[in-house]
Amino acid sequence: MVSSSGFFGDHSNVLANSSSENLSLTLPEASSVGDGRIYEVKKTSVNKKVGIVVGPYLDGRRVVILSSGNLGHLKVISVSGNWYILLISGNVEPWTPNIDATVAWFDAMDASTLWQDSGGTTTIFPGSTVGLWEDKSGSGNHVQQTTPTAEPSYNISDNLLNDFPTVGYDQSLEGLQSIPPMTIRNVYVVTYYND
Repeated sequence: MVSSSGFFGDHSNVLANSSSENLSLTLPEASSVGDGRIYEVKKTSVNKKVGIVVGPYLDGRRVVILSSGNLGHLKVISVSGNWYILLISGNVEPWTPNIDATVAWFDAMDASTLWQDSGGTTTIFPGSTVGLWEDKSGSGNHVQQTTPTAEPSYNISDNLLNDFPTVGYDQSLEGLQSIPPMTIRNVYVVTYYND
């Protein structure tokens, strides 16, 4: 039996029976358990969620969530230092950036996270530049630019990205920086390059 938030350790079978609260379970690094180790997670409660967090890799995802309202069964195997999914039964919730394992999440569609100045006091508007972009993950890893001439631009409706809002760079000197630097493994970006 695993508590509401725990580390799997060196076990091959885990019963995730959550009758009182959601579970967040962490697999070890695949490289630390060796090739061929199979972990099997069974979700027996129909009311709660079970989140399986792994590192560094699970078929391209860091988190799989067996959703509430459904019984679930997940089986993964370690191969060459990575985890791969062998079996999923029951519904699995789609990944979103708003999960425990997310280091930072920057959303250009959320104008409330964008500021003209690095101190976050001047509201953004279409066509202005961005001095601060707040992290939505809850980790507090905001990015900023203290040099006004190096700030990227904010476009509220970019026709090169299906008219979605964008934060863009038109020269190599522009950019936003995290202070202190973030330690990350995987980066997912929706972007385009226009030369």
